Amino acid sequence: FSNPISILKMMLNKLIATNKEKKKLVDQYIRNVKIIEDAFDQIKEATGIASIDEIVTTFIKAEEQNYSLFNYVNRLGQETDLLEESNKKTKLEVENFKKRQEMDQIIYDSDGKIKEPPHLAQMQREAEAIEEQINKSNQ
Repeated sequence: FSNPISILKMMLNKLIATNKEKKKLVDQYIRNVKIIEDAFDQIKEATGIASIDEIVTTFIKAEEQNYSLFNYVNRLGQETDLLEESNKKTKLEVENFKKRQEMDQIIYDSDGKIKEPPHLAQMQREAEAIEEQINKSNQ
């Protein structure tokens, strides 16, 4: 403590530096408050709602409603996907059923009996003719 004046000057300089930092923080805080106030003024003007609490409540309700709608749309999307998949399966089953019906019409007659192929009678006649020729040649 040889020079109390120099010690006091150092303390004063330290206090001045600390105060400058605090002043910067306060100035920044004031600028932020001004920005928020201006934003609320714009919202008040646009919505006609004068109370900040009412504006906040309205925004919270709107956000909750948006979230509910978002979830609802997601559920609808999932249901749509399931229905589309079900429709694909049903269409495939219908196509397979039609193909079976077509095959049944080719194979069965109206009485439910198996149809003979149209060329079968001709083949039987040809086989009988060949058999007769063989029998004649063997005699």
